[in-house]
Amino acid sequence: MGMDMVTKGVHNVIEFLTDDSPDMDVIGISVIRREIGNKVLKTSVSGLVELNILKNLTVYVVSGSLGRFKSHASNIVFDLFIATCQDPAQNMESSQIDGSH
Repeated sequence: MGMDMVTKGVHNVIEFLTDDSPDMDVIGISVIRREIGNKVLKTSVSGLVELNILKNLTVYVVSGSLGRFKSHASNIVFDLFIATCQDPAQNMESSQIDGSH
């Protein structure tokens, strides 16, 4: 599927940028168009926002969970991979997030 190639390519680009511009900050932004959300994910933007609030804010605050609201990032990424017919084995690399910002 080319997922390894994308991972290796991005790794090389990040190494280059780190060496070339050590003071550079990089922000990753991804967008899922409304039509794709409705057709492929079978949900709405408001549904995704509600899911995010419930899974990443409310539940962890109530339970006193550690992990700065990122405990289930892996589950969310895994579910998106399954919903879009992607390789769920790529979940490990894709769900490595930093919730400190």
